[in-house]
Amino acid sequence: MPTREELTIAIGKILFLKLSKEDGSALLKDMGATPDWSVIANFTRQALKSTAAARTIATHFVKEVAVLNAQLEPQVFIGGEKPSVADVACYIALVPAMAAFPDEHKWALCNASRWFDHMQHFVASLSPPKELQRELPVAETPEISWCDFRVGKIVDAKAHPESDKLYVETIDLGEEAPRQILSGLAHHMPLDKVKGAMVVCICNLKARKIGGMESAGMVLCAGSADKSQLGFVTPPAGAAPGERVSFEGYEGGPESASKMDKKKAWEMIQPLLHTTADGVCCYKEKPFTLASGVCTASVPNGGIS
Repeated sequence: MPTREELTIAIGKILFLKLSKEDGSALLKDMGATPDWSVIANFTRQALKSTAAARTIATHFVKEVAVLNAQLEPQVFIGGEKPSVADVACYIALVPAMAAFPDEHKWALCNASRWFDHMQHFVASLSPPKELQRELPVAETPEISWCDFRVGKIVDAKAHPESDKLYVETIDLGEEAPRQILSGLAHHMPLDKVKGAMVVCICNLKARKIGGMESAGMVLCAGSADKSQLGFVTPPAGAAPGERVSFEGYEGGPESASKMDKKKAWEMIQPLLHTTADGVCCYKEKPFTLASGVCTASVPNGGIS
């Protein structure tokens, strides 16, 4: 991976700015649930807007995008696990260059190409201001309504036979039969706290094997930034297994697991999930809502995954 200085220099060249150390720190900072668009506009003020112009200096972009490509090999975002200001600013600045790149450049810079495709949908989901929307390609944007979040009850849980990190949970989700879901909770919660817990699960992710066992969904938890605190997203009293979580203003139905996977919808939506200072679970500013109230977690000001 490039050093922080090498990364900052490359970002500066993509943005056509000479960046100070303070600028570099501001760019690599976690942007939070929603970006400060005035900050993004300031960092992209000198970025190229024309595909034709980008094509004439394509070698400039290939060199600098190669630095991003190396940075992105082990992680989803430029700044790490969460989207940073740099992710949004570099995406906007690279729209003309990526349109101008021949396929061989995109294939060679596969990590950056994967990141760019991810960011196209992610930035669209943030509702950028109109002056920026004119510069961005149109994409089908995953919305929170795509996610099938449902109340579940963990009717049984046991330690994974081969992993000291995992629990194997049997969860009633209001379906004909309970689902098996694996969660990395063993270092955070004792089994007696997990068994019988009322939780919220995302139910339309593709089933996958974890530790050699199939997991058909994910139990949502809120966690602190330093990973020292972890707690279930908890439905309000009176919620029943199978009840679907809703979000004001997002009325569509859930999408298929295959479409969620193809569009990388969960990867784009998950960074926008968080808890408030009061522990209310939200997508952007909209609470996880059920007929009997809103979902909460024991970890305030945390991320949800």
